[in-house]
Amino acid sequence: MPPPPRGVEVRTPSNLITAAQTLLRRLDTDRWDADSLTPPDLNATATALGPAYNIFASGAPVVPTPPAFLRYRPAPYPRPSDPPDARR
Repeated sequence: MPPPPRGVEVRTPSNLITAAQTLLRRLDTDRWDADSLTPPDLNATATALGPAYNIFASGAPVVPTPPAFLRYRPAPYPRPSDPPDARR
C-alpha cells in the first residue's frame, strides 16, 4: 500500500510528537522559535525520531511514511469580525 497522496492530512506519530514538542517548547520559553517552525525544520525534527515513528497505520499494514509538514496560509476570514459602527 503506497503512502497517502500529497495534500492529504496524515497524522503520523512523528508529526504528532514534533507538534507537541514545539508547543511545549513555546510554553516553556514564552516565545516561538521562528527558525524551527519552517516545514523543512519540522520535517527534519520528525525524521530524526526514527522509522518507528514515521509510519501510517491504516488497517492491518503499517506503511513507512515521511513527515509531511507544509506551509499553510489560511484564507481570509469570510466576514468582518469588528462590530458595526455604533454611531449609526
